Amino acid sequence: KKITPIIHTSMNQLQHLNLSHANFTGIVPNNLGNLSRLRVLDLSRNSFTWELPFLGNMNWLEYLDLSQTNIIFLSDKCSLKSLELNANQLYGDISRVMTGCWISKLENLNLRGNYFNGTIPVFLGKLSIRSYLLRISSNMLSGPIPSSVGSLGNLTKLDISNNHFSSARPECWPNFQPLLIATLSSNQLTGFIPNSIGGAYSLQWLHLNNNSLTGQLPSALKNCTLLRVLDIGDNNLSGNLFGYWTSSSYSAIVYLCFLILRYL
Repeated sequence: KKITPIIHTSMNQLQHLNLSHANFTGIVPNNLGNLSRLRVLDLSRNSFTWELPFLGNMNWLEYLDLSQTNIIFLSDKCSLKSLELNANQLYGDISRVMTGCWISKLENLNLRGNYFNGTIPVFLGKLSIRSYLLRISSNMLSGPIPSSVGSLGNLTKLDISNNHFSSARPECWPNFQPLLIATLSSNQLTGFIPNSIGGAYSLQWLHLNNNSLTGQLPSALKNCTLLRVLDIGDNNLSGNLFGYWTSSSYSAIVYLCFLILRYL
């Protein structure tokens, strides 16, 4: 069914529109752009195609969810706080899709489950200082984790798992204090886990499994006193994993519930 009959000119004061799970198909009509006062637009889990040229008219739009809609291109500028694009047919460089959007206000960016390749674009480091979630997992991104990721100092959730990232300099590892969940699993990360990760004092979940990490666990991890889940399985860690640790290190992480060491 088509979305067009639902949109009417008398709805121009509408601020919240949720059409998710409605089995809509075809092209999203341009007259949706007449709803210029929309703050929340949820079109997720439909079967739309192509692009959304009308977004430039929606100056008030803050939340846009296009998850599982088959959208393949996002055009025009928009001042969004939350953008959900997971599980679409998006491909190529992330910058090809995001070029048309102002990202300086984004607090939540979800690009999970697409076909993006190449590296993480530098402009992601210019996300809003209020950004709390960045999820780019389950794509085909590669190369080293750039320093721009390390500049997102207010993130609480970071998920870059299931890609092909190869390495990261110590300053590029997530080490920001507000971080609660860091998922870097199922990549091709090599080298040591740096002491800098101990700067994430609020960290509760740390997933580093299924990489090619070597060495021992850094002693600075004891600073993450709220850590509940630590998964370092399926790596090349060797020797005494806790060689740098003292008895006080163990007693510091009293909330740890799951320590996963499989296939080391």
